[in-house]
Amino acid sequence: MRKKFTADNRLKKQFEFFTVKNNGIRKRYPCFIFQILIFNNPQEPNLNRRLGVVASKKTGNSVKRSRGKRIFREIFRNNLQELPKYCDLVIVVFSNFDQFTYEENEKYFLKCCKSINNG
Repeated sequence: MRKKFTADNRLKKQFEFFTVKNNGIRKRYPCFIFQILIFNNPQEPNLNRRLGVVASKKTGNSVKRSRGKRIFREIFRNNLQELPKYCDLVIVVFSNFDQFTYEENEKYFLKCCKSINNG
């Protein structure tokens, strides 16, 4: 079965991003910031893991920003099982993300997921 990144997996509204930023756990890595908000008792039963990627103009031109978003969406999609069942995740991409390989970016992502799951 092919894993997809559907509309149900996205943070869409600005207040959702702000909620994660203000109430979530924040970890900083060399190529991105990982912000996660874990829900213990979700109000919506269909609410699963959702991702929002932020790549500002400081990251680079539109081609570089789009590439960063694609890379981190792919990492999220391939490693869903590593995240808590009900959570919102925001990744802020830094301009130096392309100096790291896909595997290195994924390694930092998984390292953060493990530290979140361990407490």
